[in-house]
Amino acid sequence: EVIQPASFPFSEDFEAGPPLSYYWKASSNSTGRIEVTTTNGPIGNYHLAMDSAGASTYALNELTLVVDLAGHSMVILEYDWKNLGDEAHQLPASWTGSAEGDGVAVSVDGVNWYRIADLTGGTVGVYQNVRIDLDDAVAAVGLSYTNTFRIRFQQYDNNPIPDDGFTLDNIELLQGTDDPLILTSSLPMARL
Repeated sequence: EVIQPASFPFSEDFEAGPPLSYYWKASSNSTGRIEVTTTNGPIGNYHLAMDSAGASTYALNELTLVVDLAGHSMVILEYDWKNLGDEAHQLPASWTGSAEGDGVAVSVDGVNWYRIADLTGGTVGVYQNVRIDLDDAVAAVGLSYTNTFRIRFQQYDNNPIPDDGFTLDNIELLQGTDDPLILTSSLPMARL
């Protein structure tokens, strides 16, 4: 399936409400649920939630952004993430197709994926801001930017929010600078 890529720099705050924009691909198995919603304390009016709609039924949710990053450098990936009781399921370092776990991965072909960050732990019920030097993360897994570069946020667990699941908001791809304080800041910061 061909998805028209988003352009860089990129910003998604989900404030337009549902449905998701053209540059996202959402997929779930079993009772998986990905929705733009006003419930569970968004930063603005809306955020994106991932969970299982069925009690005690494991489900995998994958939200993939396709973006044109060809020719760019000093790219920063930044997002707000809130754990809502999701147990930690770490992704493998790499996989083909799909893998059951919580994290952020990248791909150039939509088939072979490489983990660049975990979406585990954190203070339950509190938004944390995460900033990643995407250049370093992509180089570390042996990839280069393309005009259909893919970034996937994924969640795996077996209950609905608030017993499992998490939310995402303010997903951005920003132009970094030569300032080392900006490029090396990857520690989560709490957001209320």
